[in-house]
Amino acid sequence: MPAFEKDGIPRVEALDYVVDGCWEPILNAKCDWTFGMVNLLTVLECALNRGALLMKNPSLLRGQKKSYATKDIGEMTSFDDLLKAVRFHIDFFTDMVGLGIYRFYTIDASVTPTPFFSALLGSCLLKGIDKTWGGADYILGGILSTAAPNCANALLSIKKFVFEEKKYSLEQVVAALRNNYVGYDDMLNEFKKASKYGNSLEDVDSIMRWLMDEFYESVQESKVLCDKIFLSKPDGDDAARIDALRNLAGYSGESMKERFGEDFTIYFTSGSGTFGQYASMGKGVAASADGRKANEPIAPNCSPVSGTAINGIGHIFSSMQKLNLSRFAAGVMIDICIDDKYSAPDIAHILSKFVANGGNLMSVSPADAGMLKQVKTLCDEVRAGSKPPSVLNPYTWLSVRVGGWNAPFVTLTDEQQDDYLKRIMRG
Repeated sequence: MPAFEKDGIPRVEALDYVVDGCWEPILNAKCDWTFGMVNLLTVLECALNRGALLMKNPSLLRGQKKSYATKDIGEMTSFDDLLKAVRFHIDFFTDMVGLGIYRFYTIDASVTPTPFFSALLGSCLLKGIDKTWGGADYILGGILSTAAPNCANALLSIKKFVFEEKKYSLEQVVAALRNNYVGYDDMLNEFKKASKYGNSLEDVDSIMRWLMDEFYESVQESKVLCDKIFLSKPDGDDAARIDALRNLAGYSGESMKERFGEDFTIYFTSGSGTFGQYASMGKGVAASADGRKANEPIAPNCSPVSGTAINGIGHIFSSMQKLNLSRFAAGVMIDICIDDKYSAPDIAHILSKFVANGGNLMSVSPADAGMLKQVKTLCDEVRAGSKPPSVLNPYTWLSVRVGGWNAPFVTLTDEQQDDYLKRIMRG
């Protein structure tokens, strides 16, 4: 609620927020909502490779170009040089998402009117305007970071082993990431052992805090840029500049206020999470300096990377408390997976500590860890063809939390099952 107010939503509306789909906060029967995501591991790849990805592909020379070229790693003499490049690419990708959110309301062919839904939504019926054409009382554009814990862990490894201990050069690190750590086993092992977000370790928590600060500020700046491009009515010398910016953004013609009415605006909200897509979001992402190999899952939502929170739930909350989450109206979701040895009072204690430490959103998923391991073994045998799928029938009732919804454990992919088992905190 405080975050909605910071983003310009009246308190009376913020008090009546609800969650939509998985867990994303919206305004109850008052708003249209869309969102876009910025993968911070992609941001880091571009910072290390002059705006290009690190996945090997000989046809793409130094890699697929995704952003503008920044300083070459050979010219980066300090960790701050790398952070400046990271901030540049955060700004670029955030602006691309922001422009895309506004453009959604400019492309008639891609938008389907929803008259019945609109009639139930705010003042669409009173205005006679479909929500798709800006009729809702509020339009929320959520911009979410993903892989923030991975990026923080990776930056810590680079800071420690390249710029502080000088054990490796940036060139060696980039070569290892390009080659998915083949031939770099020692580096991989050291990166895996380095500090990880979620254990109340200030060296990595401070980097996570920096990432969240920079991303939040970037969303605020993107709002100013996008409003200027799509909502302003320029005249005089400013008109040519705005026309040029609109052309760059793929938009032309009158401002959206002229098109949809003077009340039209989009409220940008920021947050961090993956919903249930943490495994698929790792596909196409190169190896990273947190010890993650290419194509492996990224951190689920904004939780610690699976298997790295080794000091218990209290230390996860201690790390989380440093992030000033009360400003993120699009939600910062943390998943806590526990075995069934936790009692009802234990879970109540977890919830109270989450609130006391300034939590934003959390799911708590309890399950019998031993049974999940047995079912995983059966699933592996079914996938290998050594047992028929019918052996899983007795376990179809066993559900776990995935993003913002529950699903039978037997329906998850091999990667999702492994990832879930790594997250379980023992009572």
